[in-house]
Amino acid sequence: INAEYMGYICEVSRSEAHKEKALDAYLAATDAAKALPLTHPVALNVALNYGVLLYESVGDRQRGLAVTRAALEGAESRLQSLSEVEKKETCFVLSLLHDNVVMWERELGLTSG
Repeated sequence: INAEYMGYICEVSRSEAHKEKALDAYLAATDAAKALPLTHPVALNVALNYGVLLYESVGDRQRGLAVTRAALEGAESRLQSLSEVEKKETCFVLSLLHDNVVMWERELGLTSG
């Protein structure tokens, strides 16, 4: 929650100090999420929001794309091990990750279309 809050503050203020605080908060959240399965919706949301912070607020578009793509690919490879309820929650976040990957790859000229 702290990471999301700091991300929103960074988005609004655009100050370097807030960027650093947001990055630190997301690094801590990412570290904490490592204790969760790659398919866990909380872990996926951390990656989703961290990727957006990097791509849009920090301006590190390649790293934002890499974080988002890694979460997407890591979870997709483990979907078959989930129950139907777990799969439903996970697939919702995966669709958001997928949309960002497709959009950002297009913006960066990594795909045609």
